[in-house]
Amino acid sequence: MANHAPRHRGGGYYAVDDASVRLVVGERGVRKGGEICLDYGARPTDDFVVHYGFAPLPTNPADSIRLPRSGRLVSWVRAFNDIPAEDADECAALLAAMPTTLADDLRHLARLGSDDALRVALEYRIAKKQLLSAASGRVRAADPHTSAFLVDS
Repeated sequence: MANHAPRHRGGGYYAVDDASVRLVVGERGVRKGGEICLDYGARPTDDFVVHYGFAPLPTNPADSIRLPRSGRLVSWVRAFNDIPAEDADECAALLAAMPTTLADDLRHLARLGSDDALRVALEYRIAKKQLLSAASGRVRAADPHTSAFLVDS
């Protein structure tokens, strides 16, 4: 059993060939006595929550949201490229309809105790709000792997 870390954060993976199965412990290696993590793969946050019981934060590059009105998919790749104005507006409308803001949820997460079920639910909601915020143009981030979301005023 191993915890998850994406490859860009040192997560390992299994390499299989005709003669062997090897554990490659990530491009950065592992310090002596350090934890060996595995990259669980490029999965949307929904899969992580259902199958593993956690939401990868700060963001999940494989995450996407299907917009209910247009039916189009918004992903981290699209959020940082030219996105049609109507999709950005739909993302903003979805955010506005939520009972709390991204900032509210991040503050609540920072104060949260050890209630694992509540933490997972809040992390899931934060992941979706981060993607919607980026796609709507309401936040800026240079890289989908960063937690440095800047809310435009």
